[in-house]
Amino acid sequence: TNHQKVQTSLLAVALVINTALNLLLLPRFGIEGAALTALISNGILCVSGFYFARRFASIDGRALLRAFSKTVVPAALMAVMVWFLTTKIHFVFAIPLGAIVYGALLFWNGTIDRALIQRLLGKLGYKQI
Repeated sequence: TNHQKVQTSLLAVALVINTALNLLLLPRFGIEGAALTALISNGILCVSGFYFARRFASIDGRALLRAFSKTVVPAALMAVMVWFLTTKIHFVFAIPLGAIVYGALLFWNGTIDRALIQRLLGKLGYKQI
């Protein structure tokens, strides 16, 4: 669609915001400040990208929201589970358990299916199950 300048501009704005917020938040909040900075700058990039994409292409907002929720809800459940588990067991064990739960939830809600798993295993060199 030849709108690369818009995308480059959005990335530049996100970079400036990210850098400014890191300069403000890192000294005071450390790694949590960096995480918050990443969340804010990537959120701005996502929302502004969606706004400009809608100007140039027809996007079904409801379908996008459904697809978004199929990954965000499992991710939120995984995050809560990992957060809770890290209060009980070492994070080295909590994170893989969270990944397993996330994968199971994606399988349960239909985001990934047997055919996708088979294609991925095939690309990794495994024979079909």
